Amino acid sequence: MHGFFEKLGIYEKLKPKLIKVGMGHSRNESKEELAYAKDMFETIFKDYTKEKDVHISGLLADLMKQTPVTEADFRMLKGKILLILPDQDFFSGKMQKDLIKLMHDPAIQYVSGGHLSTILKADDYVKVIRDFLESI
Repeated sequence: MHGFFEKLGIYEKLKPKLIKVGMGHSRNESKEELAYAKDMFETIFKDYTKEKDVHISGLLADLMKQTPVTEADFRMLKGKILLILPDQDFFSGKMQKDLIKLMHDPAIQYVSGGHLSTILKADDYVKVIRDFLESI
């Protein structure tokens, strides 16, 4: 039983660190948006256990084994690709340019904020997507 509590302690200590890493992706969000994001991360990591950690690690390992995509994989979607890019993301400008190069004639829209803006500014994303769908 003692080993169980030791293992539990490790994951209890991990939770605040994971939340801090997640919050580190914030940029110019308001106090209310930051409070929402913190609550979201606390909810996500509330039940973080060894089993969940093993599951997530396995998913990441599977992703790392996938064959990389090439621009040829997207050729048939020419003119039907929408890239929504945060204007202050943790992905570098080079990474964004590399993503754009993979696509064929993509529509590119920038939304305000960082990586968390996909959740915190969902209405902005929905509008951009609806406008794009109406245009194709």
